[in-house]
Amino acid sequence: MHIVNSLFSKEYDFAASTAPRLELMIATLPRAGSTYFCIELWKTGLLGAPLEYANFGLAKVMRERLSGIEDPVEYWRQVQRLRTGGNGVFSYKMFMNMYLDHGRQSPAMLKRFAPDKVVYLTRRDKVAQAISYSKAIKSKSWFAGTAARVQPEYDPAHVRMSERSIHRQERFWEKVFQLTETTVLRVVYEDFLENPDAVKARICDWTGQTIDPGKYLDIPNLSRQADETSAAWTRRYLQDRQP
Repeated sequence: MHIVNSLFSKEYDFAASTAPRLELMIATLPRAGSTYFCIELWKTGLLGAPLEYANFGLAKVMRERLSGIEDPVEYWRQVQRLRTGGNGVFSYKMFMNMYLDHGRQSPAMLKRFAPDKVVYLTRRDKVAQAISYSKAIKSKSWFAGTAARVQPEYDPAHVRMSERSIHRQERFWEKVFQLTETTVLRVVYEDFLENPDAVKARICDWTGQTIDPGKYLDIPNLSRQADETSAAWTRRYLQDRQP
């Protein structure tokens, strides 16, 4: 079982069941390093266990564990019961497509996405992000350690389409934040990589927690997916994008 799938298993539930006192959404974009980022937040033991519980495809293991529950709202309640930390923090990761899908298919479920706070994770290098997005779509491989089902070929038009999609999703989140008057803490992935401890401490402080590295949880994380293919695509795309 891949690392990400295993993290939905019973082994990683919180021992103490408690009602959420603070709901934290990690709003993000494709290929912004969000899985790695979220697991690092989880390791603090203070910020819940932010996974894609609203992604019914990826959260298959969790869905199978709660197979007797058909109502998505009740499913969400049970997820909260299993994944709310002892300090009362429940967190989850959200992409634009998940948010819109639930809005279309289950408005009652959409009302459950009313977090007290939102961490908004973006990426500064939009070209690298678009190339990673294009590669993931073409290869159908979204996580490090999973084999590509299709060998991706460089296509500048597809990279440009991916880049435009990222900008469109950024505009979507900004509109959601504006309409809902959400309290947002903005984090740039490159800044997190440069000083992860400072970013984690900042988020913990923002949510009223005091971080203690000596009490970190042992949660397996992913390796980064950047490779020479990505670097080669970047060089070609920057040339192709010139007038």
